[in-house]
Amino acid sequence: MQLKLDTQLRLADGAECRLRDVVVDPTRKTVTHLVVCPVHREHQSRLVPIGDIASEAEGVLRLTCDRAEFDHYPYVESTSFVGIDEPITVEDGWEIGIERVLTLPGFSSELPESGLPFDSFVEVAYDMIPEHTVEIRRESVVHLADGDRAGHVEGFVIDGKGAVTHVVLRRGHLWGKRDIAIPIGAIKRIGLDEVSLRLTKDEVDALPHVPALGRDEP
Repeated sequence: MQLKLDTQLRLADGAECRLRDVVVDPTRKTVTHLVVCPVHREHQSRLVPIGDIASEAEGVLRLTCDRAEFDHYPYVESTSFVGIDEPITVEDGWEIGIERVLTLPGFSSELPESGLPFDSFVEVAYDMIPEHTVEIRRESVVHLADGDRAGHVEGFVIDGKGAVTHVVLRRGHLWGKRDIAIPIGAIKRIGLDEVSLRLTKDEVDALPHVPALGRDEP
C-alpha cells in the first residue's frame, strides 16, 4: 500500500481530507499514525491510528472512520510563546514533532526603558506526537551514506501491518524529477523530519525509477 504524502484521502462518509504527514516508530520502522487534516483547515490536523486505513483505490486512501469519529481523535498542532533558547515542554507520553516558527523576535532601533534591545519571545507551532516516534512530511530530507542530500521524501510503501517496505525518494530538479523506491534494508535511520540511507549516490541512481505517486508536476 502506498502512502502518498500531501495528497487527498477520504473518510468513511466520503468527506475529503489530506494526508499531511506520517508518524513512524523509528526502531521498528513502522508507521503508527497518519497526520490527517480536513481540506483547507491545516490547523485542525488530527492524529489517526494506522489501523484506520480501510483500503486504497485508484490512488486514494479510504479510512474506516467517519467525520464524527475523526473529530474525536487528538489534535496534532499546538502553539506556544517561548524564549529563543527556551525548550518547549510537553506532557508525559508525548514528544515534539515538526516545528514551525510563526513570529520572530521584534527588534527595535531604540532601547526601551528596560534596556532590552528586542522582545526575545517567538511564537512556535509544533506537532504533538506519541513518545518514541518521529514525524515525516513530504519534503523531509533524505541523506546519502556520506551525508550529502539525495532528495526528499515523497511517500512510503507499507505492508498490511504498517511496516515500511520502501521509502519513496523524490530525486532531481525541476525538469528532471523522478521517484525511486528505496528498500527498507537500505534505510540506515528514520529520524525526525529526515531519512538516512546506507547507499551512495551511484547506488541510488542505479535503482529503477517508479511511477510518480499520483502527481502531475514535472
